[in-house]
Amino acid sequence: MTYYDSSAKIVELAQKYFKQRFNCAETVLRAGIETLHLPVIPQGIATGFGGGMGGKGFTCGALTGGIMVLGLYHNRTDPQDKKNYRQVLLHTRELIKYFEAQFGSSNCIDLTNYDLTDKEQARQFYQDSAKIKKCAYVVQTVAARIPEIISPE
Repeated sequence: MTYYDSSAKIVELAQKYFKQRFNCAETVLRAGIETLHLPVIPQGIATGFGGGMGGKGFTCGALTGGIMVLGLYHNRTDPQDKKNYRQVLLHTRELIKYFEAQFGSSNCIDLTNYDLTDKEQARQFYQDSAKIKKCAYVVQTVAARIPEIISPE
């Protein structure tokens, strides 16, 4: 499968899972695992990263989900494996740089302008179709970038 095929497939799956209302981190992680045939891990590992880590507005869940996919792709299981360690760090930095260039910030609160720990703001966020569409776009953008990073042509 070329990275173009992978990119289309991962975006398709990301759209599917986001529409099912998985959070951004769960969506990217799940789509990445399925597309790249990575070791299956419990998807729930990504749940707490949604909304910028527990809804606190920190690093965007789509970005943290993408970083998890990169780690799984290189699958460093031995602390002496310096090659895969360096590769994960380089790919992570590349994803973060790309993300920040695309969106101006990597923080969820900067992207959404909502404090998701506040019940009223969280309710407003989920009723704001423009914000939901923006988050869907962020998820798709991160998902599409992952195959490009791991298989540059």
